[in-house]
Amino acid sequence: MDTHPEDERALCLHRKYARELKEFAQKVNNGTTYKGKLIKLTNDIQFDGVTPNNFTPIGYSNRQFKGTFDGCGYTISGIIVIGSSYGGLFGSVGNNGIVKNVTVKDSQFSGSYLGAIVAYNDGGLVDNCHNRNVELNGGDETGGRRRHNLYDRDAGAWN
Repeated sequence: MDTHPEDERALCLHRKYARELKEFAQKVNNGTTYKGKLIKLTNDIQFDGVTPNNFTPIGYSNRQFKGTFDGCGYTISGIIVIGSSYGGLFGSVGNNGIVKNVTVKDSQFSGSYLGAIVAYNDGGLVDNCHNRNVELNGGDETGGRRRHNLYDRDAGAWN
């Protein structure tokens, strides 16, 4: 991840490969909230689409993403997450966190609290997000774009 040359609070995920997105997820899951920071995709990202648990969702219960993630209209595809408590591109988005302008496609999630874009939304905003050909296998807490939405700030997310 590099700082955006025109906006020092923006961090960019540059490569088409999954490594930078995985590193970003690991930082959030280790406690970095990114509050006040902007994360931007600059390319589509392709996971292999066959390896189980090829990605760990970004955030979970008490380790929430609280910054702004702008997919800039790019697509993330080929994610497979099996048996996750918070399964989606984002496992958990916290108060004032924003996820926007991203598509998840050709991916699979199974477990509880499932949503292709955001599994658990605890006061965040999901805007202009899409899922295409995403398989969700879970219990009662399963939804297409985002599942558990504590504060209804879903501005625009489509299946």
